[in-house]
Amino acid sequence: MLLKLLALGCIEYLGEAFNVFDFVVVIIGLSEYTGNSRAGGLSVLRGFRVLRVFKLLKKAKGLQMLVKTVLKACADAATLGLLVLLFISINALIGKQLFSGKIFDDDGKESRLHF
Repeated sequence: MLLKLLALGCIEYLGEAFNVFDFVVVIIGLSEYTGNSRAGGLSVLRGFRVLRVFKLLKKAKGLQMLVKTVLKACADAATLGLLVLLFISINALIGKQLFSGKIFDDDGKESRLHF
């Protein structure tokens, strides 16, 4: 961050959104590293460092295609999950309807094992 800030200058560096994001992440990391007591609640924001990978999406067309494919697969998986949930719900209703009466053991007593 410092090298890029020195090379581009402050105004040009802060003109790009990803540079501002990097600046914020680095400042939060430094405040946590120094042990500043006020920055203790900001440790949750360390996970945003992973989002810096998305800078590569602008430049790599193959990576863009891969991300689009994964997102499409997630949508298809969500549809499949809804179908499985519907199947389980229907089977639960059928099972409740079929086995809702009293069940008796072999000796004629009411069984404790029922639906």
